[in-house]
Parts: sequence; structure tokens; C-alpha cells
Amino acid sequence: MFSKKLEYGYVILKLLKNTNEINKISGKDIIQEGNIPPNMGLSILSELSRGGLIKSLKGKNGGFYREKSREITLFELFQVLENQGKQMKPFFNEEFRNDVVYIGAMVMQEMANIKI
Repeated sequence: MFSKKLEYGYVILKLLKNTNEINKISGKDIIQEGNIPPNMGLSILSELSRGGLIKSLKGKNGGFYREKSREITLFELFQVLENQGKQMKPFFNEEFRNDVVYIGAMVMQEMANIKI
């Protein structure tokens, strides 16, 4: 049901759950441990960092981490990775489009309750 991008983003956030500024993980290790294709993994790490869900430190001892006090929901992950200003494509049937929007809103509300 979810895209590979969202699935890999979830894996990354789970891998970083118990990290901090001192106990960070390199991008290479995240990609390897999460079994994520390298190009996609680097892109997702960049988007998660730009979206404020994870932090990154550059340099020889750099890496990625999450702030322990920061709870992240599945909805936030979706917003950062999948909903970057995209609009729903128009459908021929307005009733169908309205139903899709309603169902989507219900799913998003549930996603906001799922903590990663």
C-alpha cells in the first residue's frame, strides 16, 4: 500500500530511534543495515534531514541521528517524503474524487496516531 520510498523512510527512522548527537550512524551503515538501494537511501536521508525529522553532522565523525525527545508520526514521514506540494490528479468522476479525498483524510488521521 505504501511506496518503497515511504517504506525505506520508515526503516531509516526505526534504525535511528535510539541515536543522538554522540551516538550517530553513518549513511553507509544505515543503507547497508536497512538493505536500501544506495542512491535511494541517500536521497531519503537528505529529504528526512531537510524535513527536520532527523539531524546530520558532516565530517569524518559525521552521521545521522534523531532527537530522543522528538516523536515522529507516520503522517509526518508521509508529509516529508510523499506530499511535497503534489496535488491529486483530476478524475473524470467528481463523486469518485470526493470519495478518494474522504478516504485519504481518514487514513491520514490514523497515520497521525502511529508513532515511529
